[in-house]
Amino acid sequence: MDKRSERIARRFDVPMLVAAGLVVPVLIVQESNASAGLRSVADALNWVIWTAFLTEAVMMLSVSQDRPRWLLKNPLDVAIVLFTNLLTFPWVVSSR
Repeated sequence: MDKRSERIARRFDVPMLVAAGLVVPVLIVQESNASAGLRSVADALNWVIWTAFLTEAVMMLSVSQDRPRWLLKNPLDVAIVLFTNLLTFPWVVSSR
């Protein structure tokens, strides 16, 4: 990566760690017998988390000089963006 891409990637480090750290608690609340309000907050946070990962991937692809290389070096980022809707948003696969 060039210096500009590295600088932008470093700016995403802390927000992405926070987003990743929120995934498990959000999923626990979504699958628990929590109140409808708390589950709605968890659902909204789930979308925020997914959007954060999507934003990072799109931004890094847009600033990367070698997009195919970025994709190959960051398969987890790509997998999170492509597959988490199916895994964490049950209504995408089937209704509850």
